[in-house]
Amino acid sequence: MPPSSGKNKSAEFKPAPGLLPWQVLLLFAVIGLFYPQYPLPALLTACLLLCSSLGTGYRARPAFLVAVIVVFMLGLLLSLNDSSVVSPRIPDWMKARKKVEILGAIHRVSPKPNNRLQIILKGMEFRSPGAAKFQVLPGRCVWTWDQPAFWPAPGQRVRAGLRLKPIRGRQNFGAWDPRRFWGRKKVRYRTYSKGGKTDIEILGPVPVSWSWRMSLRETVLRNTGEGPGQGLLLALLMGDRSKSSYQTLDLVRRASLAHSLALSGLHLGF
Repeated sequence: MPPSSGKNKSAEFKPAPGLLPWQVLLLFAVIGLFYPQYPLPALLTACLLLCSSLGTGYRARPAFLVAVIVVFMLGLLLSLNDSSVVSPRIPDWMKARKKVEILGAIHRVSPKPNNRLQIILKGMEFRSPGAAKFQVLPGRCVWTWDQPAFWPAPGQRVRAGLRLKPIRGRQNFGAWDPRRFWGRKKVRYRTYSKGGKTDIEILGPVPVSWSWRMSLRETVLRNTGEGPGQGLLLALLMGDRSKSSYQTLDLVRRASLAHSLALSGLHLGF
């Protein structure tokens, strides 16, 4: 059988298939979601996608163009209704930075470097000075407790005198936006405390699973020497970075070991 010529080869060439109509519409909906936060890149992407889509005959029909506009507007409306960009109403006592009595349930406890705890409070209530009853405070609060005297457990309740501040975003273009980050977690306020405060009271029993976790943590600390190695071992075994310092973590990143530890952390732990 004679070999095929170059002309036959070019005739057999088939271009890669394009996107289906529903796939194009899905991309336009995603572009609408990103438009409020990144307007210029979203517009450029939409123009490029529209130009490439109009190259095919069936996508140049008016019905397809109307569908593109509809799904783009739907994505835009969903983004504008995002609760993470809604600014909470700031009470007068919060504007004046007054300390109030807070009552809330502990949703999550995350150990952070330099012996800090990041505690998420939900179902919050507050009582301003001189008030007789607690009032509901919508949203959650992130509480940073530096050098805690003890560790509360998720599921317990806390009663404390704290100063709350609203979560605010940064104005740096393209930088990390803490208001959006915490807003997606329904967190609207933040607070800070240090040391063993006498006005912090933890209510409710400790869950059994948390007791086991604390027992394992104490066993690890008791059988290892203090230092950076202890902090890294505790982080690898339990995800607990409270015994690590930011300087140690920075050295791990600068030595390009962060990715290796992330991949092999489970094996090193065992």
